[in-house]
Amino acid sequence: MEAVCIGHQSPLQMRLHASFNTLVLFSVTPFSSHFVTSVSPKSKGNKRLAYNGLWHSSWVPKPTDPIEEMLASPEQRLTLTHAQIQSINDMLDDPWAPRIQPPERHEAVVDLRRNIMEELYPEAKYSPVVLN
Repeated sequence: MEAVCIGHQSPLQMRLHASFNTLVLFSVTPFSSHFVTSVSPKSKGNKRLAYNGLWHSSWVPKPTDPIEEMLASPEQRLTLTHAQIQSINDMLDDPWAPRIQPPERHEAVVDLRRNIMEELYPEAKYSPVVLN
């Protein structure tokens, strides 16, 4: 087996060659992709066992947490799970969720969230394909 992981903003390529009884974990972002080759016919009957799933964190953001620090750089933003980002969105948008106070801090986190959305969903560089 050979796994090839291609990174987001650089042509980073990582190749992981197979070894018996080894578990490989890696992060998948909206901009990365990975490819796995088939099991070699020379593997003498060995099979690949794959586990798929999502990584969750025990930290659920609260309005009193240093959210601005967690959103300060692209590297820090990439460490957040979907559930953590959703929790921050809820604090900003859901009228029933606890609010980030004072209002100036709330607006600062709104601005930082804009950075996240631009990184996750950049504007298309190419015009969309229209099929007739």
